[in-house]
Amino acid sequence: MKHIEEYWETLTVSANDFSYTGNFEQALSVYQEALYRAEVLNNHRSDCSEHNIPFMQLYIICCNNLSTTYIKLGKLKYAEKSIVLPVVSDERWWPR
Repeated sequence: MKHIEEYWETLTVSANDFSYTGNFEQALSVYQEALYRAEVLNNHRSDCSEHNIPFMQLYIICCNNLSTTYIKLGKLKYAEKSIVLPVVSDERWWPR
């Protein structure tokens, strides 16, 4: 699991660099790759907990990065969906 977290970080830093230079399409693509890694981590919660991987925070960071990038690209519907839908549609996030 640690290797997935480390790859998530590498992808996120790379996407941040693309975003800082105004290459938002490339940033979006790499942020989507990072999101996939965050989803994998969220599907292995007990393993992540054993290794002190902040899986939920990584997922939320991804959603925020995607939303911000969609806003920069003028894709406001996608920006909203990248924040609202992942949380609302995933029952694991609902209070018990």
